[in-house]
Amino acid sequence: MRITAKLMRHRQIVQKKRRGSRSRSGAAVFEFIVFAPVLLICLVAIVEFGLVFANLQTVELASRTASKAAAESTQADVLSGTALANTRAVADQVLATAGMVSSGVVLEHTVAGGNGSFTSGTCTAPGTPAIPLEAVRVTVCLDLSQLTPNLLNSFGFSTTGRSVHQTTTMRFEGP
Repeated sequence: MRITAKLMRHRQIVQKKRRGSRSRSGAAVFEFIVFAPVLLICLVAIVEFGLVFANLQTVELASRTASKAAAESTQADVLSGTALANTRAVADQVLATAGMVSSGVVLEHTVAGGNGSFTSGTCTAPGTPAIPLEAVRVTVCLDLSQLTPNLLNSFGFSTTGRSVHQTTTMRFEGP
């Protein structure tokens, strides 16, 4: 009889534990429902910003390559602005490797003691800091939507209508 009483007591304890875990499982589901969207938004944001920063490397390379092309142009081409077409072509060629197209290129210079600024497309020159003497500065602009698939748009954060600028300054080395 003692064994039966102990066995019954053990069953009661086990059943109480089971009832307690059932009520706790409802709380766990509720917590998951509340925090899952927050975690999903954070995960998508991490992926989106990672894509933006990875693609910004390509924009930086395009700016550097275009600036080098402008720095190696002839003085007459830089002063007249004809170097701008070649500069934009070089930038677009680099961007094309990643499936992007520039929305504009700005070529600024302080060659032969003069100041000049030439723009191709919809891009604005940064203006600061001042360009050193005998130097060229190239700014490459493109729409932010080219850098990212706009994953956060589902959550109300859109990258549409925003632009990215990358500027590089190099010493003029014309032939």
